[in-house]
Amino acid sequence: IDDYTALRGVSAEQLKQEATLFKPRKALWYIPRSAIDFDDIRGSQGAQLYVAPNPDFGAVFTYYLREGYQSEEAARQEREKDMKGNIPFPGWEKAEAESREEGPFVFLEIKDAKGTVVRRVSASAEKGFHRVAWDLQVAEPDIIQLQGDDSDPEQGLMVAPGTYTATLFKEVKGKISQLGESVPVEVSPLYKGTLEGSDPANVAAFWRDYEQVGQNFSKLNVELGKAIQTAEKLQVAAKRSRVSNAQLEQVNALREEALALQSQLYGNMARNQIGEKNPPTIGSRLFAINRGVTRSTYGPTATHKEQMAIVKEQMQKMNEALEAVNSKMNGLISTVRAAGGPWIEE
Repeated sequence: IDDYTALRGVSAEQLKQEATLFKPRKALWYIPRSAIDFDDIRGSQGAQLYVAPNPDFGAVFTYYLREGYQSEEAARQEREKDMKGNIPFPGWEKAEAESREEGPFVFLEIKDAKGTVVRRVSASAEKGFHRVAWDLQVAEPDIIQLQGDDSDPEQGLMVAPGTYTATLFKEVKGKISQLGESVPVEVSPLYKGTLEGSDPANVAAFWRDYEQVGQNFSKLNVELGKAIQTAEKLQVAAKRSRVSNAQLEQVNALREEALALQSQLYGNMARNQIGEKNPPTIGSRLFAINRGVTRSTYGPTATHKEQMAIVKEQMQKMNEALEAVNSKMNGLISTVRAAGGPWIEE
């Protein structure tokens, strides 16, 4: 009952429509405080301390679906519940189609004033009234790896205050269609800070810059790790081929070159093992920016901007060096294959 605005204006005519998305209340723009403890919001205060969960943060939407949406398999199983006797086999083609179907989805699409999609929020596809919250964050900036787990992605940072638009969509059998009319979403700062900070639009712009640089850094991590792994497999392949000893030395030198890039990126690994300090790395600079900027709406300081400029410069040099390593790698892989060496997964 935190917000029953939708019930004040709902009509019998709306309930006859396929779906209705109700206009949300103003969403307050601020950075929520973290809980006292990860597992229990009471922390060490004891069970006698009464606490109740806070309302969802961000823009909270209420929507209504006249009928729920089911997958072909779920709909068939529903029909079969009332059948008497033997249940007929749907057929191999039907069974194959059911196994490939992703199932129906309902989601909210959030756009900014320019019409750019900033986030898609998953919602329930069952019939009736539902509530879903947009946490005012953009889409997750994580890179996606083929062997990775995308079930718990890192969250993006918040958008700037302003007017946004929310639209409800359904996806059934791969086809996406709009449900009802769009509604405006007002995002407004909770309060004005005591100290003079950056304009909220500039704060959000720096967040977007940080997200992009962080994504590029993650990509560099993955590509460097792949290069080191490939160089090590290339050593094995080269020893099984007819290449000369001089070419074997080139393969060994390439691995050392890739490992040297790893030291530049992470620092001296021997020092890291015993907690000795290394010179600032790209990762440590990004961590400092994260701690100082992403937990406040005041915006970046001159130091944060300077650190970001250093990170971008170092990232460019690292990418150029890695590109050179990969170029040598491709040449040596071709040489090893031509000399009867085994195929290497790329």
